Amino acid sequence: MTQADGRINAAENHLSSERIGDDGRLIRCIEWYKGWEEATHEARLEATLDRDYYDNKQWRSDEEADLDDRGQPIVTTNKMGPMLDFLLGVEATTVRSPRAYPRTPAHADDASIAEDALAFAADETEWDYKRSYTAKHQVIEGIGGHIHGVIEQVVNGSRRVILTIDELEWDRIWYDPHSRKPDFSDAQYLGIVVWRHLDDLYDDPMYSGKRDVIEAAKGNFADAQLSFLGDTADDAPRRWFDSKTSRMQIFECYWTEWDKAGGRTIWGAHFNRADWLIKPFPVPFRDDRGRPFNPMELVSGYVDRDGNRYGAGRRLRSPQDERNKRRSKMMHHLSTKQVMYEDQAIDDIEEFMEEVAKPDGKLRVNRNAIAEGRVQILDGSALAMGQFQAYQATGADMDEIGFGGPGDAPASSAREFSERREVGTLKMRPIFQHLERYDWRSQRKVWWLIRQNWTEDMWLRVRDDEENEGYRFVRINQQMTKGMRVLDLMDKGHTPQKAISLVFGPGPARVYDQVLQMATQRLQQEAQQGFEVTDDPADIALRSLMKAPQAKDPFTEHDVAQLDVDIRLEVVDASPSVQAAQHERLLEFLHRMATAGKQIPDSWIEMVIMSSPLANRRQLIAKLKEPPPPEVVQQQQQQQQAAMQEMAARIAKLEAEAELKKAQADKAGAQAEAVVIEAGKAQAATAKLIVETEAIEEGALKPSRGIGNDSALQ
Repeated sequence: MTQADGRINAAENHLSSERIGDDGRLIRCIEWYKGWEEATHEARLEATLDRDYYDNKQWRSDEEADLDDRGQPIVTTNKMGPMLDFLLGVEATTVRSPRAYPRTPAHADDASIAEDALAFAADETEWDYKRSYTAKHQVIEGIGGHIHGVIEQVVNGSRRVILTIDELEWDRIWYDPHSRKPDFSDAQYLGIVVWRHLDDLYDDPMYSGKRDVIEAAKGNFADAQLSFLGDTADDAPRRWFDSKTSRMQIFECYWTEWDKAGGRTIWGAHFNRADWLIKPFPVPFRDDRGRPFNPMELVSGYVDRDGNRYGAGRRLRSPQDERNKRRSKMMHHLSTKQVMYEDQAIDDIEEFMEEVAKPDGKLRVNRNAIAEGRVQILDGSALAMGQFQAYQATGADMDEIGFGGPGDAPASSAREFSERREVGTLKMRPIFQHLERYDWRSQRKVWWLIRQNWTEDMWLRVRDDEENEGYRFVRINQQMTKGMRVLDLMDKGHTPQKAISLVFGPGPARVYDQVLQMATQRLQQEAQQGFEVTDDPADIALRSLMKAPQAKDPFTEHDVAQLDVDIRLEVVDASPSVQAAQHERLLEFLHRMATAGKQIPDSWIEMVIMSSPLANRRQLIAKLKEPPPPEVVQQQQQQQQAAMQEMAARIAKLEAEAELKKAQADKAGAQAEAVVIEAGKAQAATAKLIVETEAIEEGALKPSRGIGNDSALQ
């Protein structure tokens, strides 16, 4: 239990179902609504003004009357509206894709199934449109949201549960006014108020058997006013029932109750002023940990210290007022003239002023009145210039206070335009963060509803830009045996040990290893004995496993109810300018590769084509993947053969040249070796001669008798 939950438990313990009966709950729900209506009255009136300013209704009726009396034009230069539209455009072009991260290795292969299921549900519920619809209320009025639901249908004899998301109008949402968080996670209760025609109420199967309750409320409307303040939650009248149009105010509320053991229950009910239309019931929706969750999901723009919700336009209203009044005053100065005159300088001043107001008026003054300076006509050009400068300053103030787009200056490239756009939206990052959290919380609830309700074998058609058709089919909850699941995992690339461990657990995987080892030893013995071995030990071990009774146990492939994943959001700006900037970067990268003489893989070319804004990019990629015509293939083969022959000739030539150079090198080496030997001999003879000469000089060598003596001395 969180700290916020603890505070709610302590503050609202008196709401325990064991202490308050249905009547007590009804009174409390009505008091809740009245308390919300009173506490948020002023804030909601301000929100209606924010919407009026966005819709170009920026002058009060008394201001328009005053301007009309003085002949001043009513001018509205709505800069606030386009600034908010720019913000909404950024939101609409931002892709927030849910990503599933497995919590255990056993669910690593099936995590993508959760993403496919969420993508299918988003298409079925039109989530992108409804999120943008909520974002508009968040940005303008400051609050928006939706409510989750399920509808069970039988199609062709098969049960099918359809998830629903119903967007809510900002002025039909009521809530705990003590809540402070932008996502209302600290709210004790959330509710919806709607106006329904009596005929619709009578025919609605939800309220079957409640005609007496409707009639009772209808008959007691005079003293049963819920909308006692008469404000945004009203229909046309200022009471909860309109006898002229036969429309009645219906309330829907979801609240939290705690029991003594700390258990939490989310209760829901429908009621009017007289009684319950649907008595309190426990909301059956559960998260992935078995805890109940509120089907309503809300988001705010900003929250002040008093808990009032407001949007991005609130801070722009004051400079927008100044902008309009400056522009109106400027035009008034330009279109009017003042006359300064002395007494008796003009005979009939009323006639004179009428002529001044005419573009071709004839102005008559007494003699010498102009020459003597007794009559002067003053135009408002100087005053208008001052108003114009102030008008321009208010535009700059709005840009500084609020946010802006890429500006009016031309961009040299899509990248520069994208960078300007990103800078222009930095000030609105808090609102985007709240919206991203709203999206994430909504996707989690959708995933929980999928786990809880999609239990049948079913096919999902999922959009996929990488497929030529733009989509692919995914099957969930497919029934099979555990043995078939092991084979399926092996087909997907898992080892037998890994597949068996994922399906049966680590114990059977160890048994498989033991059987595999025994089979390997037996086959080796048979081979040593001279027998021909044709079996594979892995096949023997796998067949042994498949004969086990557990292999025939039922197994659900892609069982979303058992899939344990965390849902996160991947946020990508998919605006045309950003996509064009990314395309430019890819082209520059490929250009550098081509300039460097590197070969560009076909997969990279496909990536560049897919990043382009071309409408026929899938056809281009399909054309790129098509095999070339036979004549082109034959020509390419001939060119390849010629290139191979040329390459072989070049290789043979290079080899011959290498052999020649080697022979020359060997010959040169032999010659060099002979030279070295001769040089060694000459060096040895020289050394001997030197030694003998030194010996004679020292008298160490004495002449002996014989024939050689004379020759030796010579």
